[in-house]
Amino acid sequence: MPLPVIEERTLYSPIVNYLNNIGFDAIGEAGITKKHLDIYFKINDSRFVVEVKIGKPETGLKAIAQAYDYAKKLATENIIILIYPEKYRNQLVISADFIEGIAIKPKEDIQILVLTEFWTESIKGKPFEVFKKIKEKFLSKKVEINFGTVVNLIGGYVRDLNSIIHQIKTENLITEVVNKIELFTIIGEIKDKNIAEKQIINLASYLLFNQLLFYHIYKQKTLDKKLKKLEEIKEIQEIQSYFDGITDIDYQSIYKVNILGHIPEKTEIIETLNNVIKSIKLLRAEHITHDLAGRFFHDLLPFQVRKILAAFYTHPTAADILAGLTIDSWDETVVDIIVQKLIQFNYPQRCCA
Repeated sequence: MPLPVIEERTLYSPIVNYLNNIGFDAIGEAGITKKHLDIYFKINDSRFVVEVKIGKPETGLKAIAQAYDYAKKLATENIIILIYPEKYRNQLVISADFIEGIAIKPKEDIQILVLTEFWTESIKGKPFEVFKKIKEKFLSKKVEINFGTVVNLIGGYVRDLNSIIHQIKTENLITEVVNKIELFTIIGEIKDKNIAEKQIINLASYLLFNQLLFYHIYKQKTLDKKLKKLEEIKEIQEIQSYFDGITDIDYQSIYKVNILGHIPEKTEIIETLNNVIKSIKLLRAEHITHDLAGRFFHDLLPFQVRKILAAFYTHPTAADILAGLTIDSWDETVVDIIVQKLIQFNYPQRCCA
């Protein structure tokens, strides 16, 4: 007689029971049209979607976009992804207590990605601790966005975006980037033409992502009624309409490199761009107070790409020190203004701020 073994859905019930015990209203395997999400719960007016995975501790663009689709159907953008080690898969089910221990209080920390309104962070921890903290955050309404998590997620998103940019590698796209950012001298110093082209294509991916990210942050921070909310698209021209809207206001330097104009209308490309758009909205980057864009380029751009840009990057800490050395009297307000200006001024070539 075959014995029961652990699979992802085996963990749903103890998680649902725990959530209900600590004051949430939770159900497992809720139906959404023809699909079923793993776990759904709510507290007051806040709703959450939980995805349970067993396997590698990475959360790629497609996985996050899928969770976003589930959440959107429930009118929420609060997502938690629990990733349990592969070793748990197909273990014999010894008892209900054994399953509860694995699901809620595993002996070793598991990878957990929290993408919610008041808390965004990728951590190694135990589910019961994370759910308790989520409850505290949503009752206190205090926002906590982990910058390192945002940077790491952006890195993954850009790599996925880069995969479609590489598919459309053309001389026109390379010329667009080189001409608009004036990279003639730098490119001329790279003897291997293939390496030069590869780095320019990489740069194009970062530039396009930054254009999308900046649009979203600007819209969220200003609530400008002239601009549409960033949403999924059916054709690439829809993204161009977003960019046209914001450049009518200002920021032409950010969008002067026209990556979109060289991207063909292909189903897989539209799908990847939509996954990027969904994932950007889950970053809550608009809540980060320091210079995300500058740090984004500083922390994420590969060395060779940064070398091509030939831009000087000032880390916020360095900017703080420079401001302190400049001013005899440490007036905090004045120092803060100078720090922000230094960071803004050293944004890569001021083309992607």
